[in-house]
Amino acid sequence: MNLDENVSDDIRWERAEKELIRSYFDNKKSGFFVEIGANEPLSENSQSWHLESQIGWKGILVEPNPRLAEKARISRPGSLIFESACVSPANEGVINLYIPLVNDDEVTGHAAIRKNIDDFSYQNHKVVNVKARTLNSILEEAAVGTIDILTIDVEGAELEVLRGLDIEKYKPGLILLEDKHVYLDKHRYLKKHDYQLVKRTTLNCWYVPKGAKVPYQSLSEKIRLWKRMYLSIWLKKIKHAMRSKSIEPFSKF
Repeated sequence: MNLDENVSDDIRWERAEKELIRSYFDNKKSGFFVEIGANEPLSENSQSWHLESQIGWKGILVEPNPRLAEKARISRPGSLIFESACVSPANEGVINLYIPLVNDDEVTGHAAIRKNIDDFSYQNHKVVNVKARTLNSILEEAAVGTIDILTIDVEGAELEVLRGLDIEKYKPGLILLEDKHVYLDKHRYLKKHDYQLVKRTTLNCWYVPKGAKVPYQSLSEKIRLWKRMYLSIWLKKIKHAMRSKSIEPFSKF
């Protein structure tokens, strides 16, 4: 891989991950993406911009933060933009979006539908009322057929997104899911719906339908992922419980 030596390690890994994603789809030119939690639409962290800008894919961006959704409408006119949080059917309507504040600056990348839901410990938040709807309703409105890649990065509320999706109907070819593995509920949910975990890059787990093409994963990668999910998870629970002064990490698995 041709990685720029003048950039940070984090950016190198981000670019390497995206090259692997394009390679997994054989760099095909006619794909369709759905990105839940679009955040900064042109940043290195965007899981869809490289697909749109480098190989011409089309797709949907879902972002509840009004400021970032407006930025997406301006900078990504080739994509369909939905200003909404994605939730389960029981939580549709209007909900609070909590945006952490550090020295009065917004940490937009850690905004969530519940305070510190994703193993954070921010003390101050800006609260914004945002529309909340299921991913199904968005896909139906956009008349979506095939989804090549569904990426979900919503700071701990990924299961809410999944519960609002008819997985059997849309059957994304690849689900890229951010997961810190304090809990295994998202993993179990996807296994129940016949998806298998086949790789992990940066903070993202790769899930594909059973029987689908599997990306290359070395033996050492497989061992590290197994240890992360079934051994290291206990250390993560202890750390999270101590930081939050709560036994919640041990209340579910």
